[in-house]
Amino acid sequence: MFKVSNIANQALYINDRFLSGVQSLSLNYDTNIEPQINISDTGLNYNIVQPIVAEMALDYYLSNNDIFINYTGNSFFSGRIEYADKYLTFTSGFLSNYSLDYNMDEPVLVSVSATLYGYNSNATGYKTNTTKNINFEPTNYYADINYNLVDSNRLEKFSINIRTDRLPNYEIGKFLPEYVSVKYPIKIDSSFVFSISEYMPYNPTDLFQNLITENATINFKNYYNSQNILSFNLANLVKNNENLNFDVNSDGKLKINLSTYILSGA
Repeated sequence: MFKVSNIANQALYINDRFLSGVQSLSLNYDTNIEPQINISDTGLNYNIVQPIVAEMALDYYLSNNDIFINYTGNSFFSGRIEYADKYLTFTSGFLSNYSLDYNMDEPVLVSVSATLYGYNSNATGYKTNTTKNINFEPTNYYADINYNLVDSNRLEKFSINIRTDRLPNYEIGKFLPEYVSVKYPIKIDSSFVFSISEYMPYNPTDLFQNLITENATINFKNYYNSQNILSFNLANLVKNNENLNFDVNSDGKLKINLSTYILSGA
């Protein structure tokens, strides 16, 4: 069993739900200001010329239901970051990237990046977390895969990356967007590594002449009770790259990189 400790006096809440297993979190923002020129006033003053937004990057271990997978589309989330006796809040967060990495017999690591709007920092304030270290034990998972090209269920590694480009829409004179729209298509990249004994890859000539598309379903399940924790249903995948490798000390390894797209929110 893997054990991870959240650092004392530091906590992240998404929609008032405590997110456990956080490994790293970073915030970055630019002020976007210029000096104000006024003939009647010789003092140095500044104007905000563009809305101030923050960029958040976050890594955490998957635990039960993943809180962020439902925000790869049009939905947004609010949050609060607590540290020492201070906290920072934001009203609207929009995911720009969601990545998940699975390695057999290891915890599942999720990485997200998001753009934050409407945030405030407070020197002191009400805190919901305790001051003690919080021990977190990532659940042991196994991956159940249904992939039509490989006659093997021995998935050793899997990764998925969902990139969502967004366009904030502002009214004149306002520094919070009226709404934030998704710029379609949304690209989804995935990678599979199988331990195999037999596999016959496509003839490359056939693949590129006929543009064969594929489907895959990946279910992450609790190792102890087989409860389904997280699923990915990937349709119309196109193969970008394939690598077949053999070694005298192990079974053959097959790595396949594929991509698909979401064309609209309908």
